[in-house]
Amino acid sequence: MLSDPFMQPVIQDTPQASSASASGPLAPWLLGLIAMLVFLSLVSAVLLIRTFWFKKKRDQYAEEDKRRERMNMNENAGIDEEQAAEQKAVKAEDKSLGLQSGDSEGQTITAM
Repeated sequence: MLSDPFMQPVIQDTPQASSASASGPLAPWLLGLIAMLVFLSLVSAVLLIRTFWFKKKRDQYAEEDKRRERMNMNENAGIDEEQAAEQKAVKAEDKSLGLQSGDSEGQTITAM
């Protein structure tokens, strides 16, 4: 590999070379554990950065949603008033016909 005889003793005496050959490769479970920890730390860092980066947009969307809710509530209030008026008209018509609420004209009760 190395043809220079003066470099051979330097390479063999370094602590990196001796520790690498003594411990050998990492166990598979340890390698998987390290890989999982690195992955989770990267994902958490990305989520934190994304949270702070897009905070203004999220706040802007929240304000728009509140405004839309208020608009929908106003529209629903108008619909509720119309439905209440229709129900009053139906009740008034039922009273004029002599029916109680929930009764219909063609309903008869028969015993078996």
